[in-house]
Amino acid sequence: MNKPHPIKEGILKKYTNMVKGFQKRYFVLYSDMLVYYKSQDKKEDDPKKIHLKCVDIVPNRNDTITINTGTHSFKLKFETIAEKVEWLNALKYTQQKFENFDKSPDLDASKQLS
Repeated sequence: MNKPHPIKEGILKKYTNMVKGFQKRYFVLYSDMLVYYKSQDKKEDDPKKIHLKCVDIVPNRNDTITINTGTHSFKLKFETIAEKVEWLNALKYTQQKFENFDKSPDLDASKQLS
């Protein structure tokens, strides 16, 4: 079984809690989910997964974005505004693929007969 090809990957900072603040994590963006690990070396470990179909991606005014799943919020911090824009565009691109799929015509042949 082939592994899906990543759209984007790299080290970002994820907000963990008030005591630890932002911690570096290794993120991999696939066509349907954002996966992250404690480090690039730990990619074999059980990754955390954020399915992107029904999330809200909110760009904040500074160098962060927030991903809301409905049950959790993930705040990501970027080294530069350019990096933020690259990741935001890649995340929005994956979401558009879901929206385009959901808006595609109904392919049920029985409904197409008149």
